[in-house]
Amino acid sequence: LFNWLIILYSKLLGWDVITARAVSLTSTALCAVLLYLFSIKFLKDKKTALMGAVLFLTFADVLFWYGWLAEIDITLTLFVFLLFAQVFLLLRTKNPVFYYTSALSGGLIFMLKGFPAFAFWGLSLLALSVFERSPKPILNPHFFLSVPLLLLSSLWWVVFSQEPLFYLRRLWEESFSRVESSRDFGALILHLITYPLLNFKQLLPASLFALFLVGRFSLTRELRFFALLALLNYLPYWFSATSRGRYVLPLFTLVALILAKGFSEGLSERLRRYLFLSLVFVVFLRFLYGFIYLPYLDQKRGKPKAQALVAYELTKGARTACDCPDIKDFCLYVGFLRGEPLLRAYLTPGWVYLFDCKEREGLALVERFYVNKKVVYLYRKGVDVKVESGTSNF
Repeated sequence: LFNWLIILYSKLLGWDVITARAVSLTSTALCAVLLYLFSIKFLKDKKTALMGAVLFLTFADVLFWYGWLAEIDITLTLFVFLLFAQVFLLLRTKNPVFYYTSALSGGLIFMLKGFPAFAFWGLSLLALSVFERSPKPILNPHFFLSVPLLLLSSLWWVVFSQEPLFYLRRLWEESFSRVESSRDFGALILHLITYPLLNFKQLLPASLFALFLVGRFSLTRELRFFALLALLNYLPYWFSATSRGRYVLPLFTLVALILAKGFSEGLSERLRRYLFLSLVFVVFLRFLYGFIYLPYLDQKRGKPKAQALVAYELTKGARTACDCPDIKDFCLYVGFLRGEPLLRAYLTPGWVYLFDCKEREGLALVERFYVNKKVVYLYRKGVDVKVESGTSNF
């Protein structure tokens, strides 16, 4: 699904540096807007709802990384939040239609993340059952009828793929291979201790002020449900020794919602002022990060954009392929300049130029480029080209 969204955006925006990031930026914005609207629905307080949206946008992992990177995590967060909202509406209204809409949301989540989608859906309904202190939410006809809908909406695309069994096996391995690491008792204990600390860092600066809420804030019924919803969906990652911090990014909307209510009621006026100043400060840091650190990082990596421009001029007008997946950004930037992505050689019939990460025989070497401390070779096929002794090293 994420790849499909990138393709859609490439039709709207063209193939450029912003194309894939635009998907993440849109998801980030929609998460904040939907969080605001959803909070107003049950909090009945615009200021608290706005605080929740701002907190979400200024969480360190959202502001500095996944809110704008071309990764699936923030888009996954958007669809998981839609799932959470439907489960909450099921709690409030008892309308069985939300079993089926949440199953469809689960299908979209599967198309982004694979089998963890079933965990998000199942654990969310389990949270509803635990909260209601009744098995009825997961032992009723609507639940059992929604399971086939979840499976169908998750797996329908597999039958149209080139290798359905290969895809399913790979999805299974990607989803459950990390569970094996939890058999190492020492690694598991270390993870149980360090993972919450990592999450605390991800939620800065708001997590610092959350410490002042201890003993000063009691959860309402709705907030208790959100807390239970977040906890049950957090546990699989807490008990998986190789889980990364970004895996729990989909829970940040619930965290922002709970903290917004807590800060509005449990913090003194002075602490709220400090909170506001800290949020302004991290936004300022984000601009410094973009204008100072990222250019430095580009320089450290060998200026792949500048070298890609040289490569583009050398290959302009000819069919070009890239067999160098180890240095994705170099070929990606060349593709941006050409207005189309560079594909592997076997997917580019009649190619004239080839970027490769290894030396090749039978092809004429045109140029060498040094990116990320690695060599990228540019070859030409079909003509005798004198091997260049110089290199493009910025």
